[in-house]
Amino acid sequence: MPLEMLAACHSRVEHQCSTLGRLVEHLVRNGADADARMAAVNVMRYFDTSAKDHHADEEQDLFPALLASAVGLEVMTLSDLTRALAAEHRELEPRRQQLRASLEPIAAGASSSLDALSVEAFIQLYERHIASEESELLPVAKRN
Repeated sequence: MPLEMLAACHSRVEHQCSTLGRLVEHLVRNGADADARMAAVNVMRYFDTSAKDHHADEEQDLFPALLASAVGLEVMTLSDLTRALAAEHRELEPRRQQLRASLEPIAAGASSSLDALSVEAFIQLYERHIASEESELLPVAKRN
């Protein structure tokens, strides 16, 4: 996976997380109107496809390639880092599924609320995950 694609995907994840955060407030003010329904559909679609593919690409291609090119102490550091990032992927998945279950009725116009705490926890986990990748993984990837 080219590093530019990784950074671009992070930008798209951040955009979808921003949409999700705004959707919580939008629902309070406007209910499950057409904009809310469309936002719910788009967020679900993104996290069901592109975000999952991104995680798989990292685990199947990027992480092994970085580990294979690492030398010395970098091997242990990268091994720990990639293991932690993969664990975060596993932590994000049930949260994504829970979020999807909450978004489906909104997309159908049958519900008009999202649990703000669950949404915020999901967003914060993704923000921490992206920050780790960009501050710790990408610098090593650029060197290798």
